[in-house]
Amino acid sequence: MPRSGEQAKKRLIRAGEKLFARNGIDATTIAAITKEAGQRNNYAVGWHFGGKDELLQAQLAHINVFYIPDNRLWITSPISWSKTSSE
Repeated sequence: MPRSGEQAKKRLIRAGEKLFARNGIDATTIAAITKEAGQRNNYAVGWHFGGKDELLQAQLAHINVFYIPDNRLWITSPISWSKTSSE
């Protein structure tokens, strides 16, 4: 029976949360997250989220906490993610 994309994303988020808490973000590999989530596709994190940083953003958004790494800023309420152009 094929697995749905939403189920896979939820499993990856849960696996990332568990491994980030246990090992730290930097020490946790995408391969470890994929294995913990029961995914056979080693590119599942990249496919669903774009990478480890985006997976972390998805985890934080799930609990309404946002982290902007460039500014080292934590925001605890939903915000609009839009890019503006100075042109």
